[in-house]
This record gives sequence, structure tokens and C-alpha cells, in this order.
Amino acid sequence: MALVAIVVVLCGNSSIYAQGISRSKGIGFRLGLWKTARSDALISVSGSEVELSGAGTWLTFFSRVNDDWFYEFHMGAFASVISDDVDRENIVVETEDVTAILPFLFGMRYDILSTRNHGGIQPYLGFGVGPYWITNVDAPLNNPDFATVDSGLKPGGYLGGGLNFALTSFFALKFDMKYHAIDFKFDKDFSGLDFGLGFSVMWGQKREIIRVLGVRPIVNDIYPAYYQFYNLYPLAMVTVKNMTKRPIEVNVRSNIRYFSERPNDSGFVTIAGKETKDIPVTAILGQRIRNVKQRETAVLDLSVEARAGTKITKQLSSSLMVHNPNSWNGEMDKLVFFVTPDNADILEFGRAMVAEVELEAQPAIRKLAIARKIFNRLGNMEFRYQSDPNIPFYKDDRVQFAGESLDLKSGDCDDLVVLYASLLESVGIHTAFVEVQDPDKELAHLYLMFDSGVTAGDGYLVSSNAKRYVIRESATGAMRVWVPVETTLVADSFDAAWRTGALSYLQEGDLRGGLVAGWVKVIDVE
Repeated sequence: MALVAIVVVLCGNSSIYAQGISRSKGIGFRLGLWKTARSDALISVSGSEVELSGAGTWLTFFSRVNDDWFYEFHMGAFASVISDDVDRENIVVETEDVTAILPFLFGMRYDILSTRNHGGIQPYLGFGVGPYWITNVDAPLNNPDFATVDSGLKPGGYLGGGLNFALTSFFALKFDMKYHAIDFKFDKDFSGLDFGLGFSVMWGQKREIIRVLGVRPIVNDIYPAYYQFYNLYPLAMVTVKNMTKRPIEVNVRSNIRYFSERPNDSGFVTIAGKETKDIPVTAILGQRIRNVKQRETAVLDLSVEARAGTKITKQLSSSLMVHNPNSWNGEMDKLVFFVTPDNADILEFGRAMVAEVELEAQPAIRKLAIARKIFNRLGNMEFRYQSDPNIPFYKDDRVQFAGESLDLKSGDCDDLVVLYASLLESVGIHTAFVEVQDPDKELAHLYLMFDSGVTAGDGYLVSSNAKRYVIRESATGAMRVWVPVETTLVADSFDAAWRTGALSYLQEGDLRGGLVAGWVKVIDVE
């Protein structure tokens, strides 16, 4: 009953040590009872005979070979006593047969369940061989001169199994049973079953279910303006190796300290036995990261959790650089994150322009009229093109959000494109950026085009000159008339900016083959 109670406690409270002997080395001490083939029972009292089949101790040293196998070296000391002709009233023993057995055994142990069991119990099987030193004394006590002593070294081996009950990673209780075949005979003399109960003290490296081989950063710099992008795009790849021979499931939990809205899980990924796999890491970022005032270092905390009967967790971290909210790394597809059509000032400005156009524009070209009205109003407000300050150390461009540009009434090509796109998007006009990386020029350039809402067949309603517009697919899949606009000409009229934008697209995109060669790119704002 006591053993059952121990098992129940361990199963309920030691789940973190599901691997049983979790350290690489250890020493075990065990009390044992040896039922040899010479006797019918471990302990018996019958008539004039008292018999103790065998009792003693074991000392075991073990060392891990690989995932499931251990070397073991056993040293034991056992004694058996058989007494005859007992006078119970006078307590007189006439004869006594005493046997001492000293095994020195080298063996192997195999953990059966390894990473699959759910508690602190680890069953195992074992086998081994070695010499058994046996001394037998047959002493008639009423005539000691006739005592005989027989000693000798005999080969043998054992087969058996047992259970380890891990209380901690350093200490475990154990119960085992072995069958010893001395002289490799299973049913003669001292061969027999050995039952033991004891404990193990362990040290050395913990057994690894998983090994984190490294964290490979994909994103070293966080730009707050496009924080939503990082919710889907991996910040890093965590390389995890399954150290066992069986499949396990691994989850990576990530959290950018202070900036994450909450930790994010990769979800459990199955890794086959001995397989190495890269697991992508993303982060849940929110508006909090947009409150950064200047560049600062952040810490990406990672928790790698393996599920293999139990849960094993490893903690590690990596550093990131968080830039200020206006920083932009120059990747054109990321510039769309600066477009803010839902900004209150932008919405108010755009709606005022729509209200004015409602009274004067033809329905077919209503979007063109709204775009013209917005652009010209910016010119009337004395908006000016102004280059950004040069900051070579950071190697970042600085982009103003649309609300900032409204307040400052100035900006470079990036700022003005973002402002105009935000205003048009706020009134339901789809836009796209046109990036020009002219190989004959040192600096790149950027302007904008918008969907006029006019179908390709009605392009004449926009202009009688087909070179003044572009036919391309809209967000809905229909072929529409798109109007290019050079936003740096905000101080001039809309027609001048339109003419310059259309000419640039014709010359650089079509005539010089920039679209085909890839140095002219059109990026939709979605």
C-alpha cells in the first residue's frame, strides 16, 4: 500500500520530470531480496527449518549513452541462511547453511517510454553480465570440525526491469526486479529473482528533449509606422532540433518587452525524431509602439515550449532596434503604412472638398474633379516642396504623416505623396505609388496615380489625349483610367502636375522600358 501511495503522489505532482532519470549520471542504492532456485520462498519458517533465501544491498553507477540507453555498473552483497533442527523451547540450532554472493555486473538499461509518458514514472528494461563471487559455508553447529567452505567465481548474467519515480531532477526512487542466471543456468543453485527498492542521486547535464540551435533575425529594425506588418511577417526564425527519436510538438511564444500588446504563439509545430526545423516568430504590436520618441533598443523574449508527454520550456532573448514613428527604411511597399485616410483632420479636409464638387462636377468624372479640387486647395494653402534633412548615420528617410504635413504645409516627395494619397483614400478614391529607380540617376523618385473611376472605353471623358492617362486594373478587377500626378508640383496647378506625371510615366515606364526592366514599379495603396 505504501508503494501504491508513492506512485499516486508522483504521478500527480511530478509531471515535469517525465523522463525519469533526467540527468546524465548518477549513483543508486538499493535494498534487495534474492529468491534463489535453492529455495521455495524468500523467507519461510516450517517445522524445524528457518530459511532466508537472500537479503542484501546493491550500489549502482549509471551514465547516459544516448536518448534512451544507459551504461550501468552494479556491485552487490547478499547473504542467505538456512537453518535445520531447531529446538524452539531451548533455542538450539543444530546445523546452518550460510551463502554469500558478491555480484560485479556491467549492463545496459533502456527507458521504455522516454518522452511519451505523462508523469514522473519511467519504466525501463535492463540486462547485463559479469562475475558472481559465491562463498558457501555448511556448518553443523554441534560438530564445527566438519564445517565445509566452498568459494568460487562464476560467470552469469541478468535480465530485468523496473520503475524510476522522479521526485526532482536530482533524486528518484526506484523499484526493480531482475532474474540472475549464474553459470547461465536459470533453474539451478543460486540463480533466481532479485527484488529491490531504493533511490538514485543524479548529476550532470539534463537530458534534452529539444535543443535550440539558434535565433536567426529576419527583422533587426522595427519601424512603428508599419507595426501591423510585423503581426504577420516573421521577425526571426528559431531553429529547434528534436533530440529524441520520436515526434514532438514545439511552440514558440514571442513578446517584445514593453511594446507587445500580448505574447504571440507560433502554434505547435510537429518535429520528427532527430529532425531540425525553423519556426517563424511574429509579434502582436499595437499603438503603444507609436509612442516612441526616439530610436531605442527593445528585447524580443522567446519561450520555446516542447510538448512530449510533458512540457519542457527554454527561455532566450534577442535584441531589436525600434525607430521613431516617422522613420522609413526606403522600402516602397512599406510607405503605404504612412497613409492614414482615417485621420480626423484628413477626413474633415476631404469631406469639405467633396461637398464643393457635388455642386459642379459631372457624375462620370466626379472622382477626377474631387482629385483636382483637393490638389488645387493644397496649392492655395501655399504648400511647398521641401527636402528632408540629411541623416546618414541612421540611413533612414523621415516621412511625415498626412496630419503633420497639413500642419507644416510642406514636405518632400514622400511626404506629399503620402498626404495626397491619404486625402484621396479618405474620400473613396483608390491610389497607387509610382517608384522610379532610374539607373541613369543617383536618386530615386516617387509620384502618385489614382483611379478616376472611368472605364477604359470612356477614357475620352478624362482626356482626348490617351497619353495623359494609364489603363490598368482597379481593385475590383475592372480596367479603369488612372491619372498620374507629380505631387512635388503642389505649388502649381493640378493640370501642370497631371501633365508632368503623365509624361514621366510615358517616357520612363513605356518608352524607356522601366516597367519591363523593373526600375519603374507601381505599388497599390490598400
